[in-house]
Parts: sequence; C-alpha cells; structure tokens
Amino acid sequence: MAELDQLHELASRAKTAETANARMALEGALSAIVSGRFLFQNHEAGRPAKPPGENPLFDLADSAQPKSAVQVPLGTTAVSQNPSLLPVVGFVTKTEDPTKLGAAFTTFLVENSTNPFCRPVFLVNDFRLLPFLGYIGCAYCTLPDPLGPAEMTHLKAKYAMSSAVDFISGEIFDIEQI
Repeated sequence: MAELDQLHELASRAKTAETANARMALEGALSAIVSGRFLFQNHEAGRPAKPPGENPLFDLADSAQPKSAVQVPLGTTAVSQNPSLLPVVGFVTKTEDPTKLGAAFTTFLVENSTNPFCRPVFLVNDFRLLPFLGYIGCAYCTLPDPLGPAEMTHLKAKYAMSSAVDFISGEIFDIEQI
C-alpha cells in the first residue's frame, strides 16, 4: 500500500511541475509579445521573410493523401489530461499588423492555457513567426498565398484539422465543404 501512495505522490508532483512549467512558458511568451520579440526579423539578418517563389515547405504533390495525420502537440503553455482528445484547429496567421497579431496571440495563449480547447496548427505566410512558434511548442506550416481549396484539403488530411480560422479576424474557413 505504501508503494501505491508513493506512486500517487509522484504523479501529483509531476502534474504540479507540468502546470508550473506551462505557466512559466506562458509568462515567457506573453513577455515576448509585449516586448515585440515574438516577430523575429530574419529579413534584417539577410534571410528572406517569405519563402522564395514556390514554397518548398508546402508541396501538394508530395503527399496529397497522407497515410496518417501528423500528431499535433498542445504546446508548452497549456496542460490537458488527454490532449489527443482536443480538436486540431488551423489558424491562418498573417504578419502584416504586428499589433493585432500580438493581441491575438495574447488572447489565444491566455484562453488556451486557462481552459485548453484545441491543439493549434499555425498556418503562416512567412518565416518571422517560426522561432516564436517553436518557443511555445506549437505546430506550424508555411503556406502559399492565397490559401485555396487544394491547400485546405491537403491540410485537413495532413493534420486531421477539424476547422481553420483566420487568427486575427476570426473568419472561419469552411474546410468541411472541400
């Protein structure tokens, strides 16, 4: 019986540590947003902000019908008893307005860390967000612009996405009809 009590104590400590780590990751992410560091300015370092020409990271011919969906993480700022039960939501994320983007990230991160509602895949139009998305442990995919029906069909299959939403406006893309 003592061994069982010890296992319960260890599980409780692990859960407490997991929650504390998520809180620290959230605080770090929010600090990066407030300071403006969440948008990495790689075009200033001699690297392009956008993929050149055709997007090599998004090739429809490569895997139009994946055999199984990519496992999408919850991210480092949230904790869930069973994250695999949460739906995968694609967030179409454009970086034209850093102020609106920062506000959207703040709202999303606080809400999803308080009461996890999805496993996000950020669908980005350039490379500047990739370091931040890596920091918060979220999945991402760089996309060609515009995002059309072929791309949405591919994403739905690749990530088992239940929906796609414009990250700033909240406009819902109807991927079920594709």
